[in-house]
Amino acid sequence: MHGAAGGLSGVDVGPGLGVAAALGMNVGAVGVGRCVGRLQLDGTGEVGQRLVVLSQAVVGHPAAVVGPGAGRGDVAESDQADCRVVAPRVVDPADLEHNRRSVVGPPDFPLKRHAAASAAMSLLVDDIVDAADRHNDPGKFTAFLGWEWSSIPTGANLHRVVISPNGADKGHQYIPFGSDQSQYPEDLWAFLDKTAKQTGSEFIAIPHNSNVSKGYMFPEVTLRGQPITVDYARTRMVWEPVVEMTQIKGDSETHSQLSPNDPFADFENYPFYMQKTPEQYTVSEGDYIRSGLRRGLEIENNIGVNPYKFGLIGSTDSHTGLSSAEEDNFWGKFAHDSTPETKRGTVIIGGTKASGWNMSASGLAAVWAT
Repeated sequence: MHGAAGGLSGVDVGPGLGVAAALGMNVGAVGVGRCVGRLQLDGTGEVGQRLVVLSQAVVGHPAAVVGPGAGRGDVAESDQADCRVVAPRVVDPADLEHNRRSVVGPPDFPLKRHAAASAAMSLLVDDIVDAADRHNDPGKFTAFLGWEWSSIPTGANLHRVVISPNGADKGHQYIPFGSDQSQYPEDLWAFLDKTAKQTGSEFIAIPHNSNVSKGYMFPEVTLRGQPITVDYARTRMVWEPVVEMTQIKGDSETHSQLSPNDPFADFENYPFYMQKTPEQYTVSEGDYIRSGLRRGLEIENNIGVNPYKFGLIGSTDSHTGLSSAEEDNFWGKFAHDSTPETKRGTVIIGGTKASGWNMSASGLAAVWAT
C-alpha cells in the first residue's frame, strides 16, 4: 500500500507505474499519489481495461475514474473500492503506459482547473507531446504540437486551432490554455504571448469554422463589447495570421445572401450551429471571410490598423483519429459515417440538426518552403 497526501492510497495490481490524482471530499484537500494500473487485453488486442484500486475507507467516497476518452462512455462509477474502466484500443506499444494512467475522484468529479485536474492534464499533455516528438520524421511526416481552444459561448463557435513547430523540450514546459479558463480570444493571445516569452515557444492560432460563429469571429466590436483598438488589432495579427476558409463543416468564404451576384456563393453552405438546443441559422457578415476582409479594411480606415488581414487555409476537422485525407479515400468526419451503410436513416431534410450527409469533403492546407 502506498500512502499519499490528500487521502489517496494506491495498491499494486500489476506491472507498470501510473499516477492518480484525488480530491478528498471531506477536507477538500488535493493529493497526488502512486497508483499502479493493470492493462488487460482481450483475444483480439483491441479492447484494453484499466484497473484502479482505491481504499474507499481512506478516500471517503465511492470511486470514479476518468481516463482518456472520458465523455464517450468509458467513465465508470462504483460504490465499491474497485473501479474498472474500459480503455481505448492500443495500437502503439509505447502508448500502453498512457492507458495505465487515470484520474481518480468523487463520482461528480469536475474536470476544471483545480490542482487534481491540472495534475491529470499534465500527464496527458506529456504523453501527447512525447508521441508527437517520437513520430516526427522531418521530410517524411511532420507531427506538430497543438490543441484546439474550443470557446463556444451561447453556441457561437470561436474555436482556434493552436499549432507550435517546437519539440518536446518546450512542449513539456506548459499546459495548453483551454476555453474552460476563458471564452475570450484576447485571453488566449495573452497566454500565448506569456508562454512564448517564458519558454521560447512559437505559436499560431487559426480561427476555425467562422461560418457558425454567430457573427463573432470577425466582429465590429470585441466579444466583451468594447471598441476594437490598435492594440487589439496588432495583437490579433501577431497570433492569427491565417484563417480556415473551408473544411468538413462547410465553407466560410462567403454565402449567397452576402454575395448574391456570385454563382458559386452557395458552395457547401452549412447552416447548423454547434449547440444542443436547435436554433435557426442566421447569416452574418461576421461569419464569413470575404465580408471579414472588407470589415478589416473599414476598421483600418478608422484606427490605422487592420485586425483582419490574413492568409487562408483549408482543413479537415475530422474526428476519426486519422492524420490525413485523400480524395479517393475519404473517411468522413466521424468514424461512424465513413461508409454509406452507416449513414442509413440519418438523412434529415431541412430542420436545424446536421448529420453526416451534411458534411463537406474538407480542404487541405499545404506549406511551401524554400
